[in-house]
Amino acid sequence: MANPGAAIAHLVKLCITLICMTEFQNPYGLCSAGERCWAIRGFQLMLLHSVFGLVRFCISGNSKHIRNLYEWFSATASLLSFVFFVNEILYDSHVDERIRLSLLTLGFLPVIYELLALARLYEKTRLESFVVCLQLAAVIVACLRVGNYVAFSLAASYIFDHFFVEEVCEWYDVPNVDLAQYSSCFVGVFATLALRTSH
Repeated sequence: MANPGAAIAHLVKLCITLICMTEFQNPYGLCSAGERCWAIRGFQLMLLHSVFGLVRFCISGNSKHIRNLYEWFSATASLLSFVFFVNEILYDSHVDERIRLSLLTLGFLPVIYELLALARLYEKTRLESFVVCLQLAAVIVACLRVGNYVAFSLAASYIFDHFFVEEVCEWYDVPNVDLAQYSSCFVGVFATLALRTSH
């Protein structure tokens, strides 16, 4: 069923993501080392999710499979985008490569778990929350060490996006899909600002 509110939210997210991507050289293609590869991948995931959301909510009569795929991709794109942003900020903060790659690998574990599990695909798991907390701790400690205080806004926006969006939607009777997209816009904007400051 078509949902104009969700379609508008995805359109806004698409526009914000495109604006954020203008900060990078060659943001739509393949990148080589030193070109902010992880951040570009994070924004490309957000862009792909926005386009998929427009297809999902603009066209009526979507199958159950498309709806389930959208739910899974929403959780995956949100988590992996944040993991990629954190990895890029840690790289700019001169964090040891072993720590960065360990955190990056841990960021993929919830996605792999969801692919292998027969549980509902879009539930937040304890593993996912644990990985998010590790990523948040890493970015906060690294940014305190180098004085990139703008990254706190990225951490705060992702804390809201990951832990509180569903509760706020219930409290104020706001559609979850809409608020999640607007919250994701803030994550993208604050990631751009944090990356600009850390470079």
